[in-house]
Amino acid sequence: HLSYTGRGRRVDFRQALHWTQRAAHRGDAGGMAGYGALFIDGRALTRNLVHGYKWLLLARRFADATRARAGPLEADRADELGPRVAQMLDQVAAGLSPAQVT
Repeated sequence: HLSYTGRGRRVDFRQALHWTQRAAHRGDAGGMAGYGALFIDGRALTRNLVHGYKWLLLARRFADATRARAGPLEADRADELGPRVAQMLDQVAAGLSPAQVT
């Protein structure tokens, strides 16, 4: 989302939070990944690695489900999202206890 990346304008984390939270709660895997990233980043929300990890897991599950039932465009988007989410999950898991990851 442009509010988070700041492409072409000032970064607005409040707007990024609004739109990614909205997309996440509507079942959008990209929105879930972005919402998780906001928790991990700690600039728009209080930093919370457990909540961030949870949203990244949901993003991966929704991307997998989308890939299984979607048309080519949605499947391509899910394929692009998968490696980024997997990398973020690995990085966050390294900072969590085993009990927090399960």
